[in-house]
Amino acid sequence: MLLEAPGLAHDREWMFVTPGGRFLTQREEPRLARVVASVQRGELRLSAEGAGEVSVPPDFRGHPAK
Repeated sequence: MLLEAPGLAHDREWMFVTPGGRFLTQREEPRLARVVASVQRGELRLSAEGAGEVSVPPDFRGHPAK
């Protein structure tokens, strides 16, 4: 992990959202606590037991939410 002046690098730059664009939290979806995040070969990797794995390049830009 890389520590920067405001805190951990890349902390709070990503979030889980519904197809409708609403963000999800562990408070309403406790299973999010089982997601393991790591950086491997320059990509963000998310995995959870029984759910597989997804990789996202760090420069990925999604569609802006309105």
